[in-house]
Formats: sequence, structure tokens, C-alpha cells
Amino acid sequence: MVSGALFATLAGMEDEMGFRGFIASLGIVLALVGCGGEGGQQEPAGSGGKSSCGGCGDKPPPTRTNPIGWDESTPFGVTPAEAFGAVAGSCSASLKWEYASEGNFSIVEPPAGSTDVTVTVAFDEASASFEDCAAASFQCNRSITAEAQLTVASADGAFADEGSVHVTYVPGGAVSQFDLRVLADDLGGTLTVSSNEKDSESSLTYRVLAMGSACQGEISLGLFIPHEDGRGGIGFDGQLGSWSGK
Repeated sequence: MVSGALFATLAGMEDEMGFRGFIASLGIVLALVGCGGEGGQQEPAGSGGKSSCGGCGDKPPPTRTNPIGWDESTPFGVTPAEAFGAVAGSCSASLKWEYASEGNFSIVEPPAGSTDVTVTVAFDEASASFEDCAAASFQCNRSITAEAQLTVASADGAFADEGSVHVTYVPGGAVSQFDLRVLADDLGGTLTVSSNEKDSESSLTYRVLAMGSACQGEISLGLFIPHEDGRGGIGFDGQLGSWSGK
């Protein structure tokens, strides 16, 4: 884990070195920090001495996918229809975005604006399933899942995108936030995203935070710049805009 002190140090580096120099130094720091603490291992309390360092080769507990009917009861005491009822349907909100292209890698046109937006989540009822532990001896994250079609359409035509999203309901009655990432070349609205960086990949990500009367969400701008040798690259994203219920 990168400490708060290290983040403060990195923030100071960004002020002194500029964004390009900061990104290069950050890559070195992350390479040194690695996946865990000292020695690349982390042993959280209660782990019994077994490393749970994500990305260090550990595999998540095995789960079993059980297809279920949309109105079929689950071990959580709710049906998929009930679990996802709060996020199904359409809602309207006010959307604002703003981006300063000067000094940054990405170019957004128009760089700022405000409009109304309609967000629609349409579930594929046949895709509902209950994710359970593969065996009683395993501990895993049990959940209800389903696929849905997310549509984000603004009144001014700047944003007009749709795509499939994976939605998850977890114990306690909560639906996890879900995202839709759209590459710049596939954007359906009049807003455009580009970069002068060679072979870079720009994208927008729509994140739904709430539906219904709250109707909240965020739009982030992403950019990936590959290394010249073709091995990996530098990626970053930041918030472009957001919407909230009227």
C-alpha cells in the first residue's frame, strides 16, 4: 500500500516537475513499491499468514454461477427483480462538464457545457444469476448479478452512448456502482475526445452512482499512452463531468 506520506511527496513532485516528469517518476515509484509492502507480500490481520496481495499471483476464491429466474427467490431473501428494481428504468438529471485542454494530454471539444441528460438501465432478465462459493469450505463474495443495457443521452446531443454493463447486488441490499467505457472513436454524441500523443487511446467512462429521483453519475476521461517499445504504457483518468437529479 502506498502511504499518505508518499502521496504527499508525489504531489510535491508534480508541482515542481510538471505533469510529464511527474508521471515518469510515478512509474519508477510504483515499480519499486510493487504489489505489496516490503518483499512484495502483505499479510493482513486474520489472514493466518497467507498472502492476499492482489495481482501477485493469488487467485480469488472459486465461485459457482447459478442461473436463476428473474422472479426466483435467492438465499438473500430477494428475487433479481427486487434486487435490481431500484436501478431499473430511466431517470433525468442536470449534467455539467468542464475540461482545460491547455497543458494536458487530452483534447475535449466542446471543453465545457451544461445540459439535461436521460439515463436508462434495461436489464436482460434471462442473464440473472446467483454467484455462490464453489464449496462450503471456501469463503467468497456471494452476489446476485445480471447484464443490462445502459444508455446515456443528453438533450443537446453531446453525449449519446450505450452499451452492456454488468450489475451486481451484494448482501445488505446494495447495488454496486457500474461503469460503461466507450472508446473515443465509438462515441455517439457530438462531443469529441482526442490526443496529440502518438498511438494513444482516449475514452470516456460513464459511472452510474444512483437511479430514481437521485439520478447521479460521473463521466471520466481516460487516456492510455503506450511505450515506444510496445511493452505497456502510461494510463490515467480524471473526472470530466457529472450529473445529479433535478
